[in-house]
Amino acid sequence: MYSAVHSGALQGVCAYMVSVEVDIARGLPAFLMVGSLSTEVRESRERVTVALKNVGLNLPPCRITVNLSPADRRKEGTAFDLPIAVGMLEAMELVPAGAAEGLLFLGELGLNGELKKARGVLPIVRAAAAEGIRECIVPGANAREGGVIPGIRVRGAENILEIMHFLMARGEERDRVLPRTFVDTESLFAETERDGGLQGRPDFAEVTGQETALATLHPIIKGVAGAQAMGTSLVSFNAPAFCSYEKEQGANASVGAYAAFAYAAALNELLEDREHKKIIGDTTVVYWAEGGESVYQDVAMAAMFGIGDGGGITDPELSMIFERLRRGEKIEIEDQWLDSEKHFYVLGLAPNAARLTVRFFLTDSFGNMLKNIGEHYKRLEIVKPSYDALFTLPMWKLLMETVNKNAKDKSPSPQMAADTLQAVIMGTPYPASLLNGVMMRIRAEREVTRGRAAIIKAYYLRNGNQDCSEEEGVLGMELNNECTNVPYTLGRLFAVLEHLQQEANPGINTTIKDKYFNAAASSPAHIFPMLINLGQKHLRKVNEGKKIYFDRQIGELMGLIGVEYPKHLNLPRQGAFHLGYYCQTQKRYQKKEDK
Repeated sequence: MYSAVHSGALQGVCAYMVSVEVDIARGLPAFLMVGSLSTEVRESRERVTVALKNVGLNLPPCRITVNLSPADRRKEGTAFDLPIAVGMLEAMELVPAGAAEGLLFLGELGLNGELKKARGVLPIVRAAAAEGIRECIVPGANAREGGVIPGIRVRGAENILEIMHFLMARGEERDRVLPRTFVDTESLFAETERDGGLQGRPDFAEVTGQETALATLHPIIKGVAGAQAMGTSLVSFNAPAFCSYEKEQGANASVGAYAAFAYAAALNELLEDREHKKIIGDTTVVYWAEGGESVYQDVAMAAMFGIGDGGGITDPELSMIFERLRRGEKIEIEDQWLDSEKHFYVLGLAPNAARLTVRFFLTDSFGNMLKNIGEHYKRLEIVKPSYDALFTLPMWKLLMETVNKNAKDKSPSPQMAADTLQAVIMGTPYPASLLNGVMMRIRAEREVTRGRAAIIKAYYLRNGNQDCSEEEGVLGMELNNECTNVPYTLGRLFAVLEHLQQEANPGINTTIKDKYFNAAASSPAHIFPMLINLGQKHLRKVNEGKKIYFDRQIGELMGLIGVEYPKHLNLPRQGAFHLGYYCQTQKRYQKKEDK
């Protein structure tokens, strides 16, 4: 039998809905759980089965499959125990079919079947109300917490048997089994105001999910590039305009004193570790693994920012890590086996007047982050000049491709740098600002470098565009002689005509690239007829062997282009033009090296 039960989860401080699907079928006894689950969620299997047994509900020998959807978002915490148990009860037909419809369940089960207090009830109940769910069943200890949300009924239960009786009841009988929790929020706030507000007295801390004394002033954070040398706060309120309901300082932010101390101490420790800290634009990036093993930081440092000169992870080791991750194999570095399921965190901090700004806070499993970075490097692979010693293109090299080398400030756009790093780590589409920065430098300098060609290739491989697509053979690693894409072929033709000019005029200082490259890439119909006529004059200056060679190349490429040149090339087609030009030029240099 199959059943589906509503539940919810937290991602940061935001909640989202989770569908807990349970299927019970005949077969060899097994209990399978899927859906991108953390260790504590997987342990629900033992807690739920033992809890049901101890309240007198023995599971028959069968195959149980539990799926927590959406499967692409990682689930954490112990609050899925109750919805899994309810789904199993419905699938085993111990409660009426459809009894859990329109209800959301949340809570951790003890081995005796009792419900324990769960974290994140308030935001999850609020998200459930926004989704139109009419009732929530939570542990009794959380009932008042969820009851402050209007527009949804919240009921508190003490054990799984109460919930069974509630599901088997109908109509008003349900209210007798599990009474609805009412919270008079107006009286609650009025009482708070009479007592002088929340300043200096215990309150509900949103970070820990516990009642505790709030931090009045948050500790100082030091080591962020561009911030005040004496340190600055992540959370502060230095003007009445920033305060709510006449509260003062930390009373505006529900962060407990211990939580504030803990995050500040951890951040200062991370920021003092110069070996595992990187500055990208104006963003100071720190990263760490759950448990604190430095080998995970070493691997992440090499993967995100390239191989350093101080030893540590080498290029072959990094390539081996990416390949083993792709094949799903285990990884051993420095005599230590890496756990691809271990939680890994990347935090970007930037200065902002008297406070710090969180540019991004990324969290995923260590394996998923490395897979995303490996796929990024795979997209960047392109033929390189012989003098280029870089095995891969690290983040700093990519970002420098968007910078004017003659400018006084040779740093990339801060927001673009942060957005690009976030896209690489999380595997999301690249920001348009990265492509725009590269195209602007190509127009200004009339130079397609390895890094710029690699960015164009990677951008359209990940983001996709029908005018510059892999299907047409434009986005290959090397020159594609079989490609019939017109902009790509025009770029190749321009490279051949430039080569011909250089052969006809040895030592020439200014080539057609310096005068006509941008116009040829954007308005081919206006420029290429003139370039072809110029090429005919250059053919008369070279020897017979070169004349035959260039004449054949030009003829083959013009045959692929057709009768008319395009009047205008949009941005993706200009990208194809630049890739064709770059690959054709590198092919010429490769032939020289072979000779």
